[in-house]
Amino acid sequence: RSGLASGPFSVTDVGNVVINCPVHNAASAERPRSAARAPSRDSGHREMLVLVRVTTVRGTAMVLFLDAIAAGYDPPYRIRNRSSHNVVVQQCADNTTERHVRPGDQLHYVWDTPIGSKELSINFPDASFIAKGRTDAA
Repeated sequence: RSGLASGPFSVTDVGNVVINCPVHNAASAERPRSAARAPSRDSGHREMLVLVRVTTVRGTAMVLFLDAIAAGYDPPYRIRNRSSHNVVVQQCADNTTERHVRPGDQLHYVWDTPIGSKELSINFPDASFIAKGRTDAA
């Protein structure tokens, strides 16, 4: 998987899903509520949460992409780094992306692979510490 986008979703599944989407230019990354505050591995890229709304109208699938935060969607997870160390978080599943959260920063988080493991690896590389945790959310 290249870039930082979330894993695939099906346009035949009517409903809403939120995905991570890379933002490649600086002008787009300046939208303060939608862009994740923590930079990715490549400091020139940022992410935003995109709400994908799939509906059907007279047998035709309609797919609408919205800025999730601007549309009023609260991300299911917000990772806040209140430590004095850099934190690296990653879903414990194949084809997922490491996300770096600097001290004092936060990250709006959705699973890279929604159908994968709901386990998150948390790494403090400065302190040589790694932890894993599961969520109750499916």
